[in-house]
Amino acid sequence: MNDTQRSAELVWLKSRTESSTDTPKRAKRKIKILESARKVLAEEGYAKFTLRRIAAESELHLKSLQRYFPTKRELLTSAIEYTVHTYYEEQYSRIFEQEHISTPRDQLLVVIDYLLRDSRSSFTSRFFPELWALASHDEDAAAALDSGYTLHRANFAGLIRAMNPSLGEKAVAHRAVIIAMLLEGLVLVVGEGKPHHEEFEGLDEEVKKRILDIVMAP
Repeated sequence: MNDTQRSAELVWLKSRTESSTDTPKRAKRKIKILESARKVLAEEGYAKFTLRRIAAESELHLKSLQRYFPTKRELLTSAIEYTVHTYYEEQYSRIFEQEHISTPRDQLLVVIDYLLRDSRSSFTSRFFPELWALASHDEDAAAALDSGYTLHRANFAGLIRAMNPSLGEKAVAHRAVIIAMLLEGLVLVVGEGKPHHEEFEGLDEEVKKRILDIVMAP
């Protein structure tokens, strides 16, 4: 996990600790379990996603893990919520603060750069395709994923609105969908382990140009 995602994880931890009866120690143990759960889902797939396997990954006894997450379904939905939160809710403001970026255009470009780099990471290349497949037949996974993407689109909508204030809300929403899913879909062709094709050279710069075209079009 990079520094930006670690900051997001700490915000998530703080919010959950303050909104529940969990002590800081108990909340941190939950984070450890959720980190293990998403690692198993990304690296071994849903077929291996069992409470016993995740307890072993967390270096806990099964009964100890079940004090935090009694069922597989509860652990799965919590792991998805945790992941989409740390990926889509908190990281952008952290990036802007760290790099002292204030203009909407520069913020958008930094977000695009972040997502392009992340689409090539080992975790993202494995976790999200696994989640997409799971969401196609699991209602809880689908709901958690939709919640994450709603947040993802809202982040883009805010940047689009700031860059092109003449747009109506429906146009802003439509463009946010297009941009978010354009970047998300690149995982399928540029993710870790995918074949590299000559025509991909310069792709990142072309993506940024075309996204700026989408944002600034009348």
